[in-house]
Amino acid sequence: MLFVALLVGAPEAHAFGTQDPLLTLSAELAAAAVQQKLPTDIQPPPSEWGSVQWTRDAFSLPDNYCFALRPDLQVPVQACRFGDQSSGKLLALVGDSQIYQWLPAFDLWGKLNHWQVVILAKAGCHPWPSPTYTYDEHRSDGDAVIPYPQCPVFNSWAKRQLLKLKPALTIVSGGIGTLSSLAGEHAIGIEQGVTALVASITKTGSKVIMLGNPPWFIQDQPSPLCLSLHPTSVAHCSMATSLLKSPTRPLMAEMTKAIDLISRDNVVPVVRVLPLLCTKQRCPTISASTVMYFDGTHISHQWALHLVPALTELLQPLLPTT
Repeated sequence: MLFVALLVGAPEAHAFGTQDPLLTLSAELAAAAVQQKLPTDIQPPPSEWGSVQWTRDAFSLPDNYCFALRPDLQVPVQACRFGDQSSGKLLALVGDSQIYQWLPAFDLWGKLNHWQVVILAKAGCHPWPSPTYTYDEHRSDGDAVIPYPQCPVFNSWAKRQLLKLKPALTIVSGGIGTLSSLAGEHAIGIEQGVTALVASITKTGSKVIMLGNPPWFIQDQPSPLCLSLHPTSVAHCSMATSLLKSPTRPLMAEMTKAIDLISRDNVVPVVRVLPLLCTKQRCPTISASTVMYFDGTHISHQWALHLVPALTELLQPLLPTT
């Protein structure tokens, strides 16, 4: 899932250039929405798709033991520092894989803007409290949702770390708790959980921001399989933005509703990431030669790095002023 006065001013010219990053990205996405063919210089290359190397090269940072897997109850905090590790200004990223996917972007952001970044993330474990904690094994042979007692233990540990670290800013993000393959926690319950989470973090003196979620292609052929099946019609793999709230996509729709409630009720400032991934009508899965998604619910390492200037523009109005 940064910040002090240095970040409130305009981004450094050598880092981000002089063009408006969001406008530039918007033009790129418009072109991506009508792109039809896979280029020959696609990255990561098709030879890696679906392999172990694909996971290493396309999902967040390779060989990163700072992402707690299902049995893990903590991560080695001192070894899980990124960005400018010599800086005394600290950003904490807290959540599940929905925050972990952004680590390459925040690592680069921190280096460019002299912020240290620490991440406290656990697979399938959203950071807000819930009545029931479940782990979704993402199996194709039916529902595979099981009890997840390690999740609240990890979340309690993460809160204790925040009390010690006292970051200037904490960015949280997470996915909906799944109760079955097509059912999840209700939006109102998620809002209540996030309200409790924010209250507990602000006790540390940290400002809190929530990062929204990318489109979830849960009920589609996941990236990059769809691209490999449609090499001359890759627009087939894009998603209409109307589906973000469609009852035909219940998990994504309920999480989108939760984000809307959290923003509407001013529970916490929300950074909406859809401008980094979609036009007003379509959410493409490839832009020029860059595969945008690692799988059906996470952006690729390459796209995360590409988004740093535009992500910075979205964050800037929400950063602490002191």
